[in-house]
Amino acid sequence: MVAISNYRKIQNTYVGPGYSMPLEYYVFDSHLTYAQQGTNDIPDVIDYFSSIFGEYPFKDEKYGMTQLGYYGGIENQTNSIVNNMGLYSFNDLLVHELAHQWFADNITCQTWNDAWLNEGFASYAEALYQEHAKGFPSYQLYMKQFEYKSGDILYRHVVDDPFNVFLPIIYNKGAYVLHMLRGVMGDTDFFAALHTYSTSSDHAYGHATTLDFQNICENVSGENLDYFFNQWIYDEYYPEYEYNFKNEANNVFKLSILQTQNKKGRRDLFTMPVEVKLEFVDGTDSLLKVMNGHVLQEYTFNNTKLVQNVTIDPNNWILKEARRNQKLVVGLDEINQIDLKVYPNPGNGLFKVQVGNQSRSEKVEFKVYDVSGKLLLVIAKSATSGAPFELDLTSLKPGMYFLKYETDEEIYKTPITICE
Repeated sequence: MVAISNYRKIQNTYVGPGYSMPLEYYVFDSHLTYAQQGTNDIPDVIDYFSSIFGEYPFKDEKYGMTQLGYYGGIENQTNSIVNNMGLYSFNDLLVHELAHQWFADNITCQTWNDAWLNEGFASYAEALYQEHAKGFPSYQLYMKQFEYKSGDILYRHVVDDPFNVFLPIIYNKGAYVLHMLRGVMGDTDFFAALHTYSTSSDHAYGHATTLDFQNICENVSGENLDYFFNQWIYDEYYPEYEYNFKNEANNVFKLSILQTQNKKGRRDLFTMPVEVKLEFVDGTDSLLKVMNGHVLQEYTFNNTKLVQNVTIDPNNWILKEARRNQKLVVGLDEINQIDLKVYPNPGNGLFKVQVGNQSRSEKVEFKVYDVSGKLLLVIAKSATSGAPFELDLTSLKPGMYFLKYETDEEIYKTPITICE
């Protein structure tokens, strides 16, 4: 990369723990004053990133930026190209390109499939610096711009054309995935994983893949994170939650959460830990965390005060949509989706049903309810364990329903969706 102009040079020195290095900025004469102001906080950014990502990777050389008369920025190693070094650029472009010294120049994605390891990390670093400089509420507000709800997959499959790689998804959803991963792992493990990844001798001054990063996260946390990476890196969209709740006798509170994105032909389930804020009638509140791992899941809380309102994921740790559906039934028998298999689900009304625990062929009744718990259909069938049979529900309108199968010992229930 060569940039040629009648530049003015701003020369400073960065002093780190046990070393110092030049800071060199090349700016247009007309922007000199703005650049002097805009680059004042670069040493603080280096300090902060060094504390969480590890030592600046090129401390034996330098860091600097060169102004170029076009719209964006490029993270050239040790001297980034930026269109402006003024204060208005500081909270995004300058911080973003500096973060690339760790994520892109020190550790480069192995292939363009993994380009989010460059751009998602640098974008997320912008939000982290906001948190460092202005506090957690500023971080939360900054993350709002990265909410990515369009389709497409973060792990790029078409990589022979850069215009299919460097799209908003790798910047925005890439950053939000790291935000969600922080929510899943917790701050201690998440920042330990970031530091381990960025300082690993296996990847420093070399290359890494998404799987490499996942393995480090799993080693640090001791958790299997396949579910997280599969749904957020290798699949598209996000969960759409509907929920309802009720207070029962003896200080028992019940909450039902239903995922409805499958109505749009998207994946049935996003497995995630979900924060739930309970607001009580006495003006107090409580923040709980539940693991949401079924399309429809009911939670029971004992010894609670009277609840007047519920907020799902109040701190926006999940890319999602959520709304209360007061018609959603709460307090049904425990839902069992393991031994009653229905497919394709969502479907057009013609379903294959397989009952897993049945020991012999017998006449059984299937009951179909709407989301409010109203019984709509009763269908008699002869079913044999392990043998699928067809269930015709084409008489019902498109929407979400519950299919119930009852034996003398157990009740099995599963949500089904009929598409248009």
